[in-house]
Amino acid sequence: MPQAKIKEVAQYQPEKKPLFEGFLGSLYGVRKFNFFLGATVKCFWLVLVVVSVVVPRRLSENYRLLPTIKYQEHIYFDVENFCRYTKIIDYIIDEYFGQIPVLYIEALALSTTGLKVFLDKEFPFSVPGLIHVRNQVVQYKSLSFNEKLLVETKTADTEIRRVSRGIEFDLKICAYDKRNVLVWSAFCTFLAIYQNQNRKRKNLSRSEKCSEISFNHVASKKIFLSSDIGRKYAAISGDYNPIHLHPFLAKLFGFKSHVAHGLYTAALCINECQKLATDLNIKDNTFKFPYKVEVFFKRPAFLPNEVTISISRFLEESGTPKFLSLFFSMAHNDNVLLEGSIHHIETEDNL
Repeated sequence: MPQAKIKEVAQYQPEKKPLFEGFLGSLYGVRKFNFFLGATVKCFWLVLVVVSVVVPRRLSENYRLLPTIKYQEHIYFDVENFCRYTKIIDYIIDEYFGQIPVLYIEALALSTTGLKVFLDKEFPFSVPGLIHVRNQVVQYKSLSFNEKLLVETKTADTEIRRVSRGIEFDLKICAYDKRNVLVWSAFCTFLAIYQNQNRKRKNLSRSEKCSEISFNHVASKKIFLSSDIGRKYAAISGDYNPIHLHPFLAKLFGFKSHVAHGLYTAALCINECQKLATDLNIKDNTFKFPYKVEVFFKRPAFLPNEVTISISRFLEESGTPKFLSLFFSMAHNDNVLLEGSIHHIETEDNL
């Protein structure tokens, strides 16, 4: 895309539209209130919440593998939605990183093909209350705004894991360009909360920890997460999971308040790493394509909250920066909310 067009997209400011405020409006987070559509969306989510809380699905002890469920769909990048996304994560378009933020595709995929997988009659878990606990993304090339991608979401060929609060399972998402070449992929782990499991907040997920490596701390930044950020991000991404929308709904699933979307907090961290890599002139060492982003969600980011993003750099023996490690922590008690890494990978390395 010509430089003038990149500038035009970056500077596009959609007109501000009033939000329908209040408890009922927060159930679906649409930007403009429409009574008939709004009533339908609210009833749909209320039914899902009641069914998932009152009549949770149960699996036999012999259940090990998810059924094979796969959906494909072409996605296009909408200018207004894209600009709202870049604004909410403070993303600046850069020719090196590409016009499309690395987690934007995943946000779109989970609200389209991902939602179809979750609502498939063969899918054994309830949609409301699903928690994103781990994420691995590989981007193979720079992506432009005018590309048309074929996105495929399917259940991964991995066994489910029974943990203290429920069951963990995996999804795999792949994006292909018009020549059917893989340009982006993700491996996502979710936690389905079960009513008959221990509801204590300790050890929310038994996701594996990042390797114990010594890092050189480089930068930190404090960010305030507003109470309505979950509803704003839901309106952009299409992820209306009740645990992100209102404290009352989140409490139905055992949370003390509503929580920020994991992909939103991860996008904030990655964005800050890209800014740092630009300032330190280490983009070729860290974000050289293909590169891999791994994120481990440790604890929920309750709203509202002030959090601190800490960035460290790991150095090889040769002294050449290989990858940046991301840390995202709550500032008031230094509890780590998520942590992860970004590093260049070999072409044959995949998810």
